[in-house]
Amino acid sequence: MKTFRASFRSILGALTAAVILAAPSFGAVLEIPGAAAASISQAMVAAKAGDTVIVVEGVYREQVLVKSNITLKARTGLKSIIDGKGKGPAVTLGGGAAIIGFEVRHATVGVSSQNSENSIIGCRITGMRESGIVCVGRLPKIEDNVIVFNKGSGIQGWDLEGPSDSITHNTVAFNGNNGIALGGSSHIVVENNIVAFNERSGLKLSEGSILVQAGKNDFFENTGMSYIKLEDNVACDPKFVGPRKMDFALQPDSPCKNKGLDGEDLGARYK
Repeated sequence: MKTFRASFRSILGALTAAVILAAPSFGAVLEIPGAAAASISQAMVAAKAGDTVIVVEGVYREQVLVKSNITLKARTGLKSIIDGKGKGPAVTLGGGAAIIGFEVRHATVGVSSQNSENSIIGCRITGMRESGIVCVGRLPKIEDNVIVFNKGSGIQGWDLEGPSDSITHNTVAFNGNNGIALGGSSHIVVENNIVAFNERSGLKLSEGSILVQAGKNDFFENTGMSYIKLEDNVACDPKFVGPRKMDFALQPDSPCKNKGLDGEDLGARYK
C-alpha cells in the first residue's frame, strides 16, 4: 500500500499539472516567503494573471484574496496553513483562480467562490464558525478535499451551474450542519464523495429549481437526507483510520475502497 505522503504527492502533482497546463504559458512562479513578498497577500499584489504562487511550509495568519487567473499552491501538501484568525472568509477566489494543497482553518468561512472556472483541490478545510466552502453562481471544481469539523455545512451553494465542474472525491464529515447544502437554481454533479457523520442532512436541497446528478457517493450516519437515489449511492461506514486525529484515510477493509465511478476509492484520495 502506498504511504500517505507518497500517494498524496502523486495525486496532488497530477492535479496541479492539469491546472498549470491550462494557465497561460507566460506565467511566472513566485515562491513565498521570498524576496518579492513575505506573506500570501503581498504575493497576490505582485502576481500577474497566469502566475503560480508557491507557499512554503508554515502558518500564515491572514485572509487571502486569490486574484483572477492565479494558482495558489502549497509546496508540500497540507503543510502550508492559512489561518483566518477567526473572521471573514479565510480565502476568496477571483475568476479562474485555484487553491491547491492547503490546510485552511479558523475563520467564519473557509473558501468563498463567486466566479467562474475556479478550483479548490486537495485542501483540508476545518474549524470554521460557519461553512467550509461557500459558492454562488458557478460551481468551482471541488475535488479531493477533506472538509471536516466545521460548525456550519461542509459545502454551501446557491444558484450553481456546473456543466464542466463537479463536487467529486471529497470527504465531508463531522460538520455541525449539513454535509452539502444547495439552494436556488442549481444544476450540478455530485459523485465519488464520502458524506458522513454530519449533524443534519447529508445532502440538503432547499426550495428552488434544483437538479443534482448524484452517483457513487457514500451517505452515512447523517441525521437526515433530503435527496438520495439509493440505487446509485451507498450507505455504509467508511471506516476512517483516525478522524479525531485528522486521518481520514480508509482502513484496508473499508467498503468505500475502489467503489468510485472511476474505480478509485470514494472520498478524498489520500491513500
